[in-house]
Amino acid sequence: MFQVLRTKRFGELEVEHGGWQDAGLHIVRLTNGVYCHVSGLPVSSKGEFQKAGMQGDDLLKAENWFEHRHDSEENPPQGVVFRPDGSMAFEDGTLVTQSAQLMQCLPPGEFLDAALKALFKWQEGQKAPGLKNTRALEAAKKGPVAPKRKAGTAKKGKSPAMAPVPGQAAAPPPG
Repeated sequence: MFQVLRTKRFGELEVEHGGWQDAGLHIVRLTNGVYCHVSGLPVSSKGEFQKAGMQGDDLLKAENWFEHRHDSEENPPQGVVFRPDGSMAFEDGTLVTQSAQLMQCLPPGEFLDAALKALFKWQEGQKAPGLKNTRALEAAKKGPVAPKRKAGTAKKGKSPAMAPVPGQAAAPPPG
């Protein structure tokens, strides 16, 4: 049984173990064996496991995973291909659907961060493809709207001093 954790930056994560929390760190184990922070960020050092309060067998498993997560025997390296529709796939054609898949195959760094952001944006677009244009459609239905002006500003060519006072006739325009 797993729990779905929704993160703002990386989308949904399937959490197998609720995690370890201490010293401001909260690390969880995902269903595919990847360890990451509850925010979705990958673990960047083995020391983070101890800081989060892991002990005994759990600590040994996590450290072993960290040391061997990029070994080519257990986890053969695969390239990630960005497809024209914004989705990602591995070189073998398997569609990337979870951030844990990327964390398992890519080393920590800027490319992993960019791939995770791209995956999250693609997932958001898949959930509600029509929401992108919702504002534009609503604005088009309302019709043209005059731009907002700051308080105390007048239209171009009209001075606030020339505005008629209630109860008096408007002055004729000059020249």
